[in-house]
Amino acid sequence: MRASRHRSVQAEAGADRCPVHVAAYAKEDDASLLILHPAPADPPRTPEASVVLDSGQEEQMTTSIERLLAEADITRLMHTYAHRLDGADFAGVGALFDQGVWHIAPDRSCHGSAEVEAWLVENLAVHGDKLGTRHIISNVLIDVADDGLSATALSYGVVTQVTEDFPIQVISQCRYEDIFACTASEWHFLERRALIDGFGDTRAHIRPTGH
Repeated sequence: MRASRHRSVQAEAGADRCPVHVAAYAKEDDASLLILHPAPADPPRTPEASVVLDSGQEEQMTTSIERLLAEADITRLMHTYAHRLDGADFAGVGALFDQGVWHIAPDRSCHGSAEVEAWLVENLAVHGDKLGTRHIISNVLIDVADDGLSATALSYGVVTQVTEDFPIQVISQCRYEDIFACTASEWHFLERRALIDGFGDTRAHIRPTGH
């Protein structure tokens, strides 16, 4: 006897009945035996839901987005400071304080771009075209004022250094306390204060005559 073959087609059983599969089991030339079984049903459709926000929720959502955008801009400023300083771009660091004050030490502050740049040129040792440092900024906490025009930030700073004659090591650890302002939709430093926890070997970083 030759092996049987299986042939399956789908038929509609009327508008008020479920569609069925017609399965034929027969010999090669005999389709006399038909078995009907229900076709798989489509999964139920979930009606599309629409969310309607009241004016208060819309305002809160807008405020949250604006706050996130402000935090992103401020974080970028903090990281830009580190990248420019590590690259010995003293003019670039100074430009970040065009409208601000950099409190380098309890008894030393630089006001505006020119003073910041001059202090860096006078006090930091440059090796080739760089400092050999990495200012690593972490644990950033930013609080944006409700009016969106000012903000404060706290962060940790760890500075490592390596040069041809100086093995890699940590040379300082600090906490930054920052104040930012937003003028003409642009965020900028208003104040930066570095609270130093301690120094390592800074002979390859600070010039002997530096202060």
